[in-house]
Amino acid sequence: MGQAPTKYFKGGSRVLTDGKNAGLSFQDSGWTGADTPFSIAITFAEKTQIDSLVLGVLLDTGAWIFPTAEVVITAMDDPKQKTIKQQLNTAWPSEGPQHQFVTLPVSLEAKSIELKFSPQNLPEPHPGAGQPAWLFMDELIIY
Repeated sequence: MGQAPTKYFKGGSRVLTDGKNAGLSFQDSGWTGADTPFSIAITFAEKTQIDSLVLGVLLDTGAWIFPTAEVVITAMDDPKQKTIKQQLNTAWPSEGPQHQFVTLPVSLEAKSIELKFSPQNLPEPHPGAGQPAWLFMDELIIY
């Protein structure tokens, strides 16, 4: 969902739940990526306890891919709604493209959730500091 460029949503939402890590190139078909806000909605068969969300992310500073974003997680239960704000941050990579897993603790119970990602700007000391960073994900694991 959202206004992200479709050329970087290769394979659609399936890539987030296929249990496969993508390669180290954002051009691989296993990555979903954007530098503008986007949303993911998930509906479970029944009310589910969610302790954390684990995101498989790509770091490739040469391609301006740096997973830094505000994540708003909304649990939708009739008629209740709970919202959690998290900051997605990773350490500056020491070399080349890297695949990392980032855990967001949430502790909520819901039948459906919506994740709104707002990619932020590239940090210092990146040469493009202040410009939008790309966020590429290949897995969303729910515990």
